[in-house]
Amino acid sequence: MELKKIFNYKEIGKLFRSFSTTSGMDVALYDLYGNEQFCVRSEKCICNFIDSEQCRSKIVYSGDKAGCDVNELAAIYPDTAFIGNFNKMIMHKGEAALREEFERLKPCIDRGKYVLSVDHQTPPSVSIEDYRLYVKLLKEYAKR
Repeated sequence: MELKKIFNYKEIGKLFRSFSTTSGMDVALYDLYGNEQFCVRSEKCICNFIDSEQCRSKIVYSGDKAGCDVNELAAIYPDTAFIGNFNKMIMHKGEAALREEFERLKPCIDRGKYVLSVDHQTPPSVSIEDYRLYVKLLKEYAKR
């Protein structure tokens, strides 16, 4: 089902513009398949610097799936802040795999202007114990 049939886009537009103006952040709504349905972007948004298809495939679907590396993007756009890029598909693979992923992101963590988080929602294959371990390590790496 199309989101346009569910949501009142006029009201969502008001909400997004208000939030974007207040927070200074770009806001976008994507459907389940990664198709952009609505967005409010500032002039400095990275999506304005690269073509929209590349933006959608590399920014929206960050992490190993898209071959996107936040460390490379941070080097290209040093004044830009980033969020995500933690590969959620390894969250159920144990502490060693989690630490390897955190270490991959360490240059961006150390640089700053980066909010460490999973690239989308946590998959259902991740148990509560797996998630607790992720949060424990997230706190550890965030303090460094």
